Amino acid sequence: MSTGSVSETFIALPEAGESPKCSEFSKSICEDPGGTAFAAAAVILIEIPLPWPKPIFEHSLLANWSSESDFWIGKSRVLAAVPKTNSENIHVTIFERTLNGANTFKLSFASGDELNDFQQYLMSHHPAEMPGVQKVKDDSFRSVLVCTQGSHDICCGSYGTRFAEEVEQNINGVDVYRVSHTGGHRFAPTAMTLPDGRMWAGLNIGVLESIIESSGNALDFNAHCRGWWGASPGPEQIAERAVLTRVGWALNDLPRNIMVREVPGGWVAEVGVTGKIWEVKIKRRRVVPSISCRSSGGLPTKLHTQYLVTSVDEKFAK
Repeated sequence: MSTGSVSETFIALPEAGESPKCSEFSKSICEDPGGTAFAAAAVILIEIPLPWPKPIFEHSLLANWSSESDFWIGKSRVLAAVPKTNSENIHVTIFERTLNGANTFKLSFASGDELNDFQQYLMSHHPAEMPGVQKVKDDSFRSVLVCTQGSHDICCGSYGTRFAEEVEQNINGVDVYRVSHTGGHRFAPTAMTLPDGRMWAGLNIGVLESIIESSGNALDFNAHCRGWWGASPGPEQIAERAVLTRVGWALNDLPRNIMVREVPGGWVAEVGVTGKIWEVKIKRRRVVPSISCRSSGGLPTKLHTQYLVTSVDEKFAK
């Protein structure tokens, strides 16, 4: 949860001639990653051999795909993943958001033409209906998607790749995917955990282990949480994250609905969880720049809104 008062404090950009990494600059200004996750009804991973172009959809196997598509299953985010085997087949993994987690489906295709046919199939069918689909039965199995696309950003390419290797070597019982750009490279190393569907920033092994094990106070991980895939970026994700700090890790297994309305000076969100309503009041805290990685003076820059939660009140649903 953001702390401090609403601020329009001027943030100095790097000097001309300086070319820091975007993640180093983000840390130096204490940027809060909250509200920067993507929202999706499903995440579709397509295993594509390296090297990857930028953007990834210039790859011949993905020519008919786009990063976001409205399939029958709902709004879906499509990512490339580094193949896990030397198989000549094209392996696809789909994570479908449910009320309290995710369903996981796995498929395999012999050619790019079959993959494109599947893309058309998804327009009018649920992936579970596809002949040959395998549904993963173990609901306790955890997956970690780590952004490692160096062709998009050097921070993800270096910090993300190193982090993915550390996870594979040090954490048992998780399925690690090295994936293409998920946004927020200034927070590298970044990852998404499933089936909870949370996106994380500035990770290290100790933090990820606690997240995987749901150990420790969820409030202590606030500064790493970008948001939940069932909420829209911005105030919705900020509100849901604020409730996570009150309910704890159990929230990941509970159905949630979120309504946000804009009011003078900010937003009021209502987060419904198991017969209760949490009212979360939010203000705009500050606007911060993100710089271009390793570019002279950090130029060009983009501006991002930071949020401040001013209150979280528990109420009973009517």
